[in-house]
Amino acid sequence: MRTQRFLRELREPGNTALLPSIRTSESVWHENGNPDPKLEIDGVYALRDDHLQGKFDGESIKGIRWLERGNTESRLDVEKNGVMIAALKLLRPSSRVKVRLQAGVPSYRIEIRAIARVAQLRTPANESELEQLAETQIRQEVSDTFETGIKRSVDLLRLEHRLFRYRFADWKKTSDGGRSALPKRLPDIQVKVVIHDTGMFKLKTER
Repeated sequence: MRTQRFLRELREPGNTALLPSIRTSESVWHENGNPDPKLEIDGVYALRDDHLQGKFDGESIKGIRWLERGNTESRLDVEKNGVMIAALKLLRPSSRVKVRLQAGVPSYRIEIRAIARVAQLRTPANESELEQLAETQIRQEVSDTFETGIKRSVDLLRLEHRLFRYRFADWKKTSDGGRSALPKRLPDIQVKVVIHDTGMFKLKTER
């Protein structure tokens, strides 16, 4: 992340700035039989209004990637009954957030779309099954990230900032007097995944 972008995000009203957390890992790379330390991102620090809100590990923030602009490719290990059956590469995932007020409380609808390529197939499956499992997993990742943040009063999905940018009058009402416009209810999350390339893998014929 460029410093200029981070500072801009930190100053934006209603926004949660996310600063990548970096650690040294010696468990992945080796050279001549010896560990070859490499830097890797292991989570993020969340900041708002110049205050640190906490650190979140990589596992708990998986849902953020589906709403990030500029995300050109993400790998998704598709699981069925807790067992990985395939790996998909999600290309150019796009998201759209719609906001409306219900009884004075912001309500959000998140729409995510992506095309996919089969990168690995461990268990026979048909196309629609993989698409549905991928959609369910993405929906769960976004939901889990939202819930993880809200438990600590942190807007990890940065939904309040969408309210500020696109419905300023409503944001001002909900945050007037120093009150937080932090989303409190789980967003309506809609996901559509379409497999357009199966690569070298032959999927089961649908009946």
